[in-house]
Amino acid sequence: MANCNKLFLDFNQNLNVLSTKKTKLSTSKKELRRKITDHFKEHHPDYKPKFFTQGSQKLGTVIRIHDDTCDLDDGVYFLCKPDVTATTLQRWVYEAVKDHTSEPAQWRKKCIRVTYKADYHIDLPVYYMLEDEDHPHLAVKNEGWEDSDPKEFITWFRKQRDAKGQLVRLVKYLKSWCDWCAHKMPSGLCMTVLAERNFVANGRDDCALRALLKAIRSDLKREWKCTMPTTPQDDLLSKYSDELKRNFFDALDEFIEDADEAVDDEKNQLSASKLWRHHLGSRFPDGLDEDVDAKEAKLRASAVLINSGRAATTAAVGITTHGHGVPNQSHRFDGGRRFHPLARQGKDWFAVFHREKQLVERHYPAFRCQLKRNALSCRGEVSSPGGEGTYRIKIDYAPGRPPKVFVLNPGIEYRHHALTHFYPADNSLCLYYPGDLAWSDKHHLYDKTIPWLAEWLVFYELYQITGRWEGPAVEHYQHS
Repeated sequence: MANCNKLFLDFNQNLNVLSTKKTKLSTSKKELRRKITDHFKEHHPDYKPKFFTQGSQKLGTVIRIHDDTCDLDDGVYFLCKPDVTATTLQRWVYEAVKDHTSEPAQWRKKCIRVTYKADYHIDLPVYYMLEDEDHPHLAVKNEGWEDSDPKEFITWFRKQRDAKGQLVRLVKYLKSWCDWCAHKMPSGLCMTVLAERNFVANGRDDCALRALLKAIRSDLKREWKCTMPTTPQDDLLSKYSDELKRNFFDALDEFIEDADEAVDDEKNQLSASKLWRHHLGSRFPDGLDEDVDAKEAKLRASAVLINSGRAATTAAVGITTHGHGVPNQSHRFDGGRRFHPLARQGKDWFAVFHREKQLVERHYPAFRCQLKRNALSCRGEVSSPGGEGTYRIKIDYAPGRPPKVFVLNPGIEYRHHALTHFYPADNSLCLYYPGDLAWSDKHHLYDKTIPWLAEWLVFYELYQITGRWEGPAVEHYQHS
């Protein structure tokens, strides 16, 4: 069963709206708010609009859909009882923004839509609410007012979220699946509700998604219904035709069948990833063309030794048990933002570096060290702890600075320093927490730096499979 958890975590990041587009969305939202406010001040001064961003932006479940567009919902609220119809109030908002972009605004049933060059759009639902009422009223074109409370839904969903953010990620995966399907699928709101009421946390997103798909199928087979948990508590599936219902179950059954194969049968991660890509779209990353389960088992055997304090480092810079190499010393990995000067300055740095050169080369023949310009540079090749290729390593040790360790080749993933433990300033590895150890010229590369490098490679390769750092580490805020 090829572990694809890391691929799903990367997919989650790939679904995020790019920062440049987020900035444009924020700017456009402010411009629209200003335009609507000015319009009402001039033409309808008794109506003073207030605004509230709602929908998937507030829930954290917004995604880039397959054509790279996205949307934002910005509610327009009036805190008074209108003396005009819901359609008239909608029209006033429409008149304020109808020519705001080169593409004319759309006056839809429950909102005004402003489109920005097929890049994104902003929906403007219109509400009124009185102080003594519990819920706002949504304007519906040619029909009147209906109870609707986006704020209540946001509050509800935030209470349901798990601490690790898995529910939010699963909602994004479901929305991407619906977007990738060739036929009409349930709305993002509907999939959000279905995800919450059928969600069971799992240590792996691929396993959690498969379980969720099966639970949704059982849920909707019992009763084809998805009731909003908040106002107006309507059935989000009530208007689906029998044909649309059949199409949904056909797509769901096909997805479950491939998910079963990916999780239960497929050992090659690349083959498993192609099964997931078929349903989730081209933003789902390709996996490794190897048996990642066997690799993970090998890495976990080393991780157990490390985490139990029974690890030692071999002459080839691999992990073994005590008594067969240099004993690994206790430490915690870190992901610092800046370097830390030595706590104790050495009086004769040439002697320090000469000593370190001899110790490194005596214990690790794979490394060759050079003394140059009052500094030490060590280079060597280290076999992958998972059994795939080698890493070219460089260690630089300069006066008044802790040693710096770099992976020169192959390229490694420098995306989140808090997750993979490196210094983002120069991508050197952060192998210990300076708060635990004040490095001095009395410390050695051979029994600290290099054994900790061997450990880092084990946990880095595990991270590439699982998306989690499973070694001793200082806690940092992590992305979801």
